[in-house]
Amino acid sequence: MKGGESKALNEILEIAKQKFFEENDLKNRNNKPEIFQKMQSLPNHSTVSHTPIEQNWKFGAIEKEEIRDEKGKLIAKLYQTTIPLKKSATNKTIREILDGLRDNSIKINFTWSPVFNLVFVNFYSIISDPSAIEHVNYVFEPCTEDGQPIESAPPYSYYHSEYVKPSGIPPYQIISREFTNQIYEWLGKFGTLEKFIPEFQKLTDESELPLRFRYV
Repeated sequence: MKGGESKALNEILEIAKQKFFEENDLKNRNNKPEIFQKMQSLPNHSTVSHTPIEQNWKFGAIEKEEIRDEKGKLIAKLYQTTIPLKKSATNKTIREILDGLRDNSIKINFTWSPVFNLVFVNFYSIISDPSAIEHVNYVFEPCTEDGQPIESAPPYSYYHSEYVKPSGIPPYQIISREFTNQIYEWLGKFGTLEKFIPEFQKLTDESELPLRFRYV
């Protein structure tokens, strides 16, 4: 089923909304000033969204690729490491995410992006069994135009030996935008609600979302 018709997606959004209002002790779901204040008080998405990696990851690492935006501006670097790093995330379909939320193997946390005026809905699983840990040897490091690391956007382990540019708007961002629409209203800085709706409708039960890992 597609975006607006998907029972799985709608149930995920309902679960996320219930958790957001309960966590933030928001009894009046129509109190927009209070909701907006809570949204802005969430952790910054660019700072905490990815799984932290080993601090010595750069020892012996080789720079493999420079990543540039559409205008040619340097925005990140991709490294190959000699040190095995815990995998930051994997992809799961919307249906699989819902199954995990139902059996409590997947949890939700929320972050705020002042760049996009957006509450991100982040899905994660806790890994406590060492035998379940997967390792990778690549790191994506956001950087300034002159190639310096960005403290507020930490590097994270990457799943591929080459940068894979997202095709269109990533589904996790579309879902987070719809979540923000539902708890508050349209806050998109880039585009309009009318242009967003068709993007939401493109999602299907098989659209994939990142499932992040927390290691204990």
